[in-house]
Amino acid sequence: MKRAISVVLAALLTAVMSGIDESWASQTRTAAEVEAHRQQIADRLKNIPIGSPIEIEPETGREFQAYLESVTPDEITVKLVSGRYSLSRTVRVDEIRNLKRIRSVGGGPSTAKKVAIGVGIGLGVAVGVCAASLNGASTSSPGNAKPSSR
Repeated sequence: MKRAISVVLAALLTAVMSGIDESWASQTRTAAEVEAHRQQIADRLKNIPIGSPIEIEPETGREFQAYLESVTPDEITVKLVSGRYSLSRTVRVDEIRNLKRIRSVGGGPSTAKKVAIGVGIGLGVAVGVCAASLNGASTSSPGNAKPSSR
């Protein structure tokens, strides 16, 4: 029993390490399913303006973010940006598993989040200044001391 389990685990480990994944399932789709999926992606692309940031999940490989450069019936061209460098990449429409428009490439904080952080910092400074001024007003200085009743 232990030997059978170890053989199964070794086979699974080999499959994972060699890159076998669910992509083989995409090859078993019928021509009608492939065409329907291609049409669905093409319909999404019609609603995305050129230059918009998008996220692409290909049939194989990792998802990535880019800017849409051009669209043809069979493929799209996107611009990948990393710092000062950019690279154009062509992706066939039938190789796209999922596609969606996003706010920005890179996943940085949104404008609302930046504003909230700024407001929080401003409120913290204001509370600190108020606390310091109230603490200074409640402390008597030698010039403000009441004369003793002796």
